[in-house]
Amino acid sequence: MLGLHVPLVQAADAAGAVLDRVAECASVADRDARLACFDREVGSWLASRRAAEPAPRAAAARAPRPDAPPAAASSTAVTAAREAAANEAKTALNPSATARAASVQPAKRAPDAANFGAEQLRTQNRRSDDEEATMQARIAGFRDAGGGVYVILLDNDQAWRHEDAHRASFLRVGDPVVIRRGSLGSYWLHRESDGTRNGIRVTRIR
Repeated sequence: MLGLHVPLVQAADAAGAVLDRVAECASVADRDARLACFDREVGSWLASRRAAEPAPRAAAARAPRPDAPPAAASSTAVTAAREAAANEAKTALNPSATARAASVQPAKRAPDAANFGAEQLRTQNRRSDDEEATMQARIAGFRDAGGGVYVILLDNDQAWRHEDAHRASFLRVGDPVVIRRGSLGSYWLHRESDGTRNGIRVTRIR
């Protein structure tokens, strides 16, 4: 009995040393290095346990069970099993560190300050481009719509209405005209030769 007791004590001491090294493995940051460390130390721990067992019991442990399935596992399954064992060992050895690691979330990327609100600038730029735009055409004809309403027909097939026929009496068929956008969505028609003088307010109806 004494001869068996000494190896058992030695195996227990060796197992304690292995567990200390397993605890050190849990602190390894690199995943592959951490798994390799666990494989090495757990293998040493299992070897020390086998050394502490009586020979018949160790042989029985190595003998396959009659109802056990064939030992065929893919490399993916082996890797997953190793990682699961490593995580369990890490949690058991240092639960507080595992809880702290789980609570740490990656910081959200701060928005680029240079682009913050840039979509409104693009909208304003488009509006400015529209407001500066003008259209040139030539008068193709007129139509009296009654009640002082005057319709100016252009050679691009557009029709623009003016509310005061008297003010538009200076226009002639064939005159080159420019239509500009004004404030509050208004449009103003000028003869090209007049520049921005003698403008009349118009509304497109076709």
